[in-house]
Amino acid sequence: MELSDEVLVRRCLTGNKRAFDTLVERYKDAAYGLAFHYVGRFSEAEDLAQEAFVQAYVNLARLRDPSRFGGWLKGITANLCKMFLRSQREKTASLEEMPSQAQGELTPDDILQQSEVRQQVHQALVQAANGRHKRVRCAALSALTHSASVIDKQQQ
Repeated sequence: MELSDEVLVRRCLTGNKRAFDTLVERYKDAAYGLAFHYVGRFSEAEDLAQEAFVQAYVNLARLRDPSRFGGWLKGITANLCKMFLRSQREKTASLEEMPSQAQGELTPDDILQQSEVRQQVHQALVQAANGRHKRVRCAALSALTHSASVIDKQQQ
């Protein structure tokens, strides 16, 4: 019997790491497909889909209706794609013109660490697409858990 999104989200919120694996497996193709539709390039679409899952995991407690995880993830993915496309158009803006708080209170080490976590999650999702599910779940969850703890520390 396939568990509903609502059950999986609630389990994830209570600490069940495998529940999020199931959600990733269920929605990875949809997230990637939507991202590809927006940006039209394989590598950017993969990165954006990966980032959407990272943001969904980190913000899961903010999801008001757990049964609507798929639609919520679609919204996150679409917004990330729109921001990416906007940033591509504004690439000519100099760093001095950008808001100084664009990265919040993150240190360069925090930014590097987040980048490394995103890369680990991306690699895990690519491995999942290649059929190495068991190892991938451990790598993706480890990276996501680490990312969540970094963000928790920043918010304290």
